[in-house]
Amino acid sequence: MGWNYSVDPVHKKAYQTLSNADAEANRGDLILWPPTIIVENTYTPRNDGQKDAMSNKELEGKLREMGFGGVTVKPLVGKDGAMVVRFASSLAGLNEAVRLAELFKAEGINPMFVKVDENGQRTWVLYGYLATAWNLDALDTESKQNVVIKSRKELDLSD
Repeated sequence: MGWNYSVDPVHKKAYQTLSNADAEANRGDLILWPPTIIVENTYTPRNDGQKDAMSNKELEGKLREMGFGGVTVKPLVGKDGAMVVRFASSLAGLNEAVRLAELFKAEGINPMFVKVDENGQRTWVLYGYLATAWNLDALDTESKQNVVIKSRKELDLSD
């Protein structure tokens, strides 16, 4: 998706490509609406080597403890260990989603996202990211039907 659709194709055959920097900037611009975070690695290891799935209520509770109330959390059907966290369709919802995504970028610093064993080794780390148009294929059919793609640059928050 690194094509510049705002410029007519050369000789009507191919769109001009964007520079790598512009394509990367575009990548973060096209977000899923309402603001959505995809959380991965929601399985927790057990002593017998198996994994237990975290429930959406457990994740909701963790998020509430961190000040993220009013979100909707549901398992991502067909993608083991992943969940979708939806925020309100508003500037405040987008700001909260971005804030959570930034917390996930801290890579395991937040104790709410990390489980440490008795030896001090990390056995489990939640991670997540703000869903963009590039993540649409990861969503299940129901989730795809409940989102639209919006440009952050052109976002009209009056709706």
